Amino acid sequence: MNQCCRVRVATVAPGVEPWRSETVLLFRSLAQLGGSLATSEKVCYFDRVVDTAIAAELLDIGVQIRLITPVDPRCAMGNNQVMLDNSDAYDWLVALDCDVVVASDFRHELVGDAVAAAPVDDALAPMPEWEKLFSAFGVSMPAVRYRSRLQGTIMPPYFNAGVLLVPSTLVDPLRHAWEHWLVKLASAFEEGRVPGSLGDRGAFVDQLAFALALADGGIPHRALPVAMNAPSHLRLHPLDDPSQVEPFLVHYHHRTDERGRLIWSGYQGIDRAIARVNALSTLQGTACAETRLDTHPRVSSAVAWRGL
Repeated sequence: MNQCCRVRVATVAPGVEPWRSETVLLFRSLAQLGGSLATSEKVCYFDRVVDTAIAAELLDIGVQIRLITPVDPRCAMGNNQVMLDNSDAYDWLVALDCDVVVASDFRHELVGDAVAAAPVDDALAPMPEWEKLFSAFGVSMPAVRYRSRLQGTIMPPYFNAGVLLVPSTLVDPLRHAWEHWLVKLASAFEEGRVPGSLGDRGAFVDQLAFALALADGGIPHRALPVAMNAPSHLRLHPLDDPSQVEPFLVHYHHRTDERGRLIWSGYQGIDRAIARVNALSTLQGTACAETRLDTHPRVSSAVAWRGL
């Protein structure tokens, strides 16, 4: 069994606001609330040079800054694969979206020999549509089933890519398979070759490619509990007992108020985690306001773009 020793925590982000300030909050929350993981190796991948103030703040908390070339320019959300970098030695990669914050130590989840991720909030389509997708691309439909966390819909292994725990032995296989399917699916969406109702879900190409990569590559995986990717923007399905969730990681989907503080979820446990993070918040309200919708201020533009 792969035991947790050396840990790398990484994120990838555009080098502009609000994402670059969200990145600072992510790593500040890790350093101050991450417990035994606070001293993990920290790496941020930006798609362009960032200003000196942001760079200095990241360097002050021990974050390495690396510049990237986008995996596929057609996929705005498709750069997570760059974090799957095995050029340096570590035992576990914790790959996070920049709008995730650390609320407490989650080292106990870094065990086993499988990629760990949380089932998505929205299943996108009923099972027959998923079967069409897998069949169209010649990939065997996995036997295991999960339940979406918003509607409770039964679905194949379809995960939110915002929180990934990857043992070092699976970093290279996952990167190769995921990049292959990202490019292949991006072309299929562009050419109208994705069957059924999922053909209208091109905004999710990165996560759909992740599902095909796991199945096609035979990559072992397991589901993380809600506490490891607790959304603050949705009402969770009652089966997840959301009132009892005490998060280790909160995925706030860019939802902040005018002062740059994370917006409350309405669930006591998640809001206790948000309160701890808000005490550290360095986000600027003016920057974060760029991602909010005037017609629905509790939902970010990034969420709206994905159709949630």
